[in-house]
Amino acid sequence: MRFRAIAVGAALVSLVCMSAAAGAQDTEELLLQGDEYYRAGEREEAIECFTEAIELDPNCAACYDKRGTINYISGRHEDAIADFTRAIELDPEESSFYEMRGASYHASGRYEDAVRDMTRAIELGPDTAAYYYYLRGSIYHEMGEMEKAISDLETACDMGENEACKALHWLGY
Repeated sequence: MRFRAIAVGAALVSLVCMSAAAGAQDTEELLLQGDEYYRAGEREEAIECFTEAIELDPNCAACYDKRGTINYISGRHEDAIADFTRAIELDPEESSFYEMRGASYHASGRYEDAVRDMTRAIELGPDTAAYYYYLRGSIYHEMGEMEKAISDLETACDMGENEACKALHWLGY
C-alpha cells in the first residue's frame, strides 16, 4: 500500500512538472515550482522539476545550480559536483557555483579540489570573499595545514566574518 502511494505521488509530481513545462515558454515556471517543492521539504519533487527545466533549457546554469544544491543537501555529492561543474561551464564567472562545488568536494573528502574551488570563488566574489576565506580556512584546518588555515581565518575575521573570528578564538588565536 505504501509503495502504491509513493508511486502515485511520484506520478502526480511528474504530471505537475510536465504540465508546467508544456505551458511554459521558458524554464521560469519550473524553477518556481521546484523552489516551492524545496521550501516545502519535498526535495525529490523539486529535483524532478529542475530536471524538467534542464530538459527544456540545457543551457540554464541556475537549473543545474538549484538541482546541485538539493543533491548536496541530500548527501549526493558526486551528483552535486556534476551539476555544479555544468553550471560553471555555462557561467564560469559566478562565484557561488565554485563555492558549492567546493563544498561538495569537501564533503566527499576531495580537499585539494575544494581548496581550488574556494580560491576561485575568492577571486570572483569580492563581496563574499570573507565567507569564502572562512570556508577555505576551515578546509585547510581539516587538512592539517594550520598556517594556511590561520591565515585565511584571520583574513576572513579582519573582513568581518564573525564565524571566522569564533573559529580563531576556538583555536586559541
